[in-house]
Amino acid sequence: MKATTLRNLALAVTVLALSAPALAQGTGVPAADPSGAWQVTGTVVSFTATAGAGSPVLVVDDTSLGEVEIGLGPVWYLQDQGFTAASGDQVEALVYPCATCTVPQVAAWVNNITAGLSLTLRDEAGYPVWTGGRGTGGRGQGGGGSSVGNVVAGWAAIDMEQAATVTGTVVSITAEAGVGYPTLVLASGDGELTLLVSPYRLVASSGLLIEPGMELTVSFAPAETTDGTVYLAISITDPVTGIVIQLRDPETGFPLTQGGSAGSGARSATRVRASRP
Repeated sequence: MKATTLRNLALAVTVLALSAPALAQGTGVPAADPSGAWQVTGTVVSFTATAGAGSPVLVVDDTSLGEVEIGLGPVWYLQDQGFTAASGDQVEALVYPCATCTVPQVAAWVNNITAGLSLTLRDEAGYPVWTGGRGTGGRGQGGGGSSVGNVVAGWAAIDMEQAATVTGTVVSITAEAGVGYPTLVLASGDGELTLLVSPYRLVASSGLLIEPGMELTVSFAPAETTDGTVYLAISITDPVTGIVIQLRDPETGFPLTQGGSAGSGARSATRVRASRP
């Protein structure tokens, strides 16, 4: 009896030891294994991403492998990034095996070729980007400087060295679930500028209603995609109400999914005194 108990205890310790590296540090979110990465290309059979229906899953009929079930990320993150897919869409995905995930293979990134949408889910170490990468809940490199955290939303690195600020009048705001990335168009003395706004839930939770005709100040930075350059909003300021919405880390450009700047604990949307001339 005693020997059996000791064997069971030893087995439990071994399992915990083997499981520990597979969990994002301190988050309880599994890390996938990039060393076993493989690519899926084919037609969407089904896409499940409904609040309360469990973890989102994409089923793809791969041209060579047949049907492949791919785990994605939390529903709120997919909604923030404006990602969706429909049966019949053509997609490609980089997949990592994950022994501790609900689905045995998970996506590092997915491109919906038909809809023109891209989604990045895990960093090069296999950690989920919605926690900040490498299990930190903040920057992609655990605050260490150079940046897996700059690889976001299906794009190459955001060029924070080219960050700028524009003040202009809202021409339009598009933020509807399932229609792609939320888009803000501003008109200034330099013409119209189209900005992608994510995570949009930080805007929605700020209490600021963005409407055509209002004036906003937006800091932004360029990011390269396969289709050219896009501009990502880093922060949005309404000079009338004094509301400041911080969407991304001002150093790395990484989206603030936890409602605060990386490592600062500050709220993503704060009321400050509006400056007046």
